[in-house]
Amino acid sequence: MFSSIQDWRAFNSKSEVLSVNTLYLQIAGGCVEGFILSELDYWYMPSRKDGKETRGGIERDGLKWIVRTRQEWMNRLCLT
Repeated sequence: MFSSIQDWRAFNSKSEVLSVNTLYLQIAGGCVEGFILSELDYWYMPSRKDGKETRGGIERDGLKWIVRTRQEWMNRLCLT
């Protein structure tokens, strides 16, 4: 597929990186569950811009919700 490491690096630089704290894997009890927990933490925590608003949620009836469809979760985490 790649003829050199430079070709691979060029291809790889266009990819999105997913990282997970191993503590999430241990708490959740598995890789998929740990990645989901990591994503929930990421999207729920306040953004660095203002420190008040969550990155991808809404507030309704006094509760904060992360707004993602099942397909968005599947695509983001490369799940089938």
